[in-house]
Amino acid sequence: MNPQTRKLLIQRLIAPIGVIGPDFERFGELFLDHLLSTPLEHSGLNALGFPIRRVLDSSSADGAIVAEYSAHDDYFTRGMPKAEQDLAHALSHRPNAKLVLLIAAQPERPQIVDEFLKAALAKPEMQGRSLRIWGAERIAEQLVDKFTFNDTAVEALSFYLPVLTEIWEEAARDRLFPAPDLRHRPRPAVSDEIHRRLASESCVCNREDGASGERLHCPIARIGGKLSCGSWLALSEASRVCDKLRFWLPADNRDRGSLLLARHSR
Repeated sequence: MNPQTRKLLIQRLIAPIGVIGPDFERFGELFLDHLLSTPLEHSGLNALGFPIRRVLDSSSADGAIVAEYSAHDDYFTRGMPKAEQDLAHALSHRPNAKLVLLIAAQPERPQIVDEFLKAALAKPEMQGRSLRIWGAERIAEQLVDKFTFNDTAVEALSFYLPVLTEIWEEAARDRLFPAPDLRHRPRPAVSDEIHRRLASESCVCNREDGASGERLHCPIARIGGKLSCGSWLALSEASRVCDKLRFWLPADNRDRGSLLLARHSR
């Protein structure tokens, strides 16, 4: 996945994570279940999904890893009083904890988080411990980097974060994009000219059945058979670094392009 695509996918996830709301703790439990190699025991919710007061949200069996979740809108305000409360709560229930995870639904504010971490880690009770604070952006990064092709994780988390299914489908299509023929010889001059025209012009793609064309951003039109596929694959390979997403649509459904445009314009 190229860096620009990764940034775009992360940005698409940040806002939806922030509006998960009361279900954020259950989302956080599932998120850590699929992220960590160490299983966690979750005790912060009852059988009906309601929070249990004065109980630690999640911890490993040996108490070395503990986690607290928060959907508070003001989590990252100056001084981070909710994080301070969660940290104290975690250590009071698991005094032998080595790693404390504070998971929040709101986008983090780096300067405020950095100040809080410096102050918290300087305390005597934090000696020999690690503290990580993840807001919506850091959660989104983990989802894109580690969960994009994890079908089980996507299925579990998409109930609370539906946009994750869309990203999974798009990334899967990109991954299945065919590679150019091994006999392909790059022609930079041709590729550069096509990219120049693609960036500055629209073209009309005429269908082989003679139907009226549609105005699309496609640089190659009316090339038949294997030459058409080979040209497209070569161009796509040359533009892999700058493409946001790539789709390979079967030719047996001529309406797919219109449907893709309709979805992209939303």
